[in-house]
Amino acid sequence: MKNHLEISFIEFLNALIKKWWLLIGFAIGGMVLSYLLAVFFVVPIYEAHTTLFIGDVPDEEIDMRMSMQDFEVSQQLINDYKEILKTRLVAEKVINELNLDIPIDVLRNNMLIASIGTTRLFIVGYTDPDPVVAAEVANAFSNQLAAAISGIVGFENIQIIDEALVPEYPTSPSVIMFMLIGGFLGGLVGTGVIVHSLFTSKKLLQDGKEIEHLLGVPILAEIPKTKMEVWHK
Repeated sequence: MKNHLEISFIEFLNALIKKWWLLIGFAIGGMVLSYLLAVFFVVPIYEAHTTLFIGDVPDEEIDMRMSMQDFEVSQQLINDYKEILKTRLVAEKVINELNLDIPIDVLRNNMLIASIGTTRLFIVGYTDPDPVVAAEVANAFSNQLAAAISGIVGFENIQIIDEALVPEYPTSPSVIMFMLIGGFLGGLVGTGVIVHSLFTSKKLLQDGKEIEHLLGVPILAEIPKTKMEVWHK
């Protein structure tokens, strides 16, 4: 036995079409709120990175193509360097060099290292709400990494090609992405409002046939509608 209301897909679609303005209004409202949130409330994050090279500085006339074995060795070295960058020794030297008041765990989490394609080039970067701090920490990490590798292997195995510059624009938040997500969520809210109004507008018991359909039992009797007249003496 069914004791709830049902709406067909056609009813749902017609309701969306009839109240298209409500959907657009909620979507625009969500986009506006998301824009304000991204611009005025979310802290922007800046990313600065340096470019390093494994081995001697490459000459312009040297062929930069690598064999698969060289590539695998370079990738392994990058993984080793990444773990060295995460060591407390390197982090403490960076903090002492720049007189930072940043916990070591935060410093590690904001640091990044990645290879560039199939070359022996890789980047060491840092993200921070302060663009100047991001550039300074990225450069300090690269310098301390070069010093640490030199102390471990006994010779300079990496070269700094490009130092980090102070970034002009934040990498996050993405205002466009915020607005797209806000518009989508606003549209969902508008759809929910339309569905709710569609359910509440349907009368639960409209006639005998609907009562039989909802209750699953036949109607034995029906009281007719009559007008009541009040007699005044």
